[in-house]
Amino acid sequence: MLIAWRSADDDFLPGHWEQVGGSLDSGENPVDGLKREVKEETGLSIYVIKPYYVYQYIDEAKDSVVEIAFICKVAGSSEVVLSPEHQKYKWITAGEVDSMQPITDMVKEAIKKGFLEG
Repeated sequence: MLIAWRSADDDFLPGHWEQVGGSLDSGENPVDGLKREVKEETGLSIYVIKPYYVYQYIDEAKDSVVEIAFICKVAGSSEVVLSPEHQKYKWITAGEVDSMQPITDMVKEAIKKGFLEG
């Protein structure tokens, strides 16, 4: 599974490992938004297989955020070219999840569920 390390100067979870993704544009389909975000953040084109996990939290601005995690496959080249939002990336195995720090508990749980579903 691909995870990326947020830039140290980012205003949201700086220096944390996360799954690649982001916010939808107004009216955007979640699958189309995921493909766009992954392309913008990593340069990768993907096939979306299926959603596997949905979770919700309240952010610092007190907004309710809903995250949908998807099982995906790389379509074409697997060369990662990061956007400035991230400083590094890693392809990890299920056995490496617990050693990735710092990472939020919600993201760690989503990654572990992804390995079970994928």
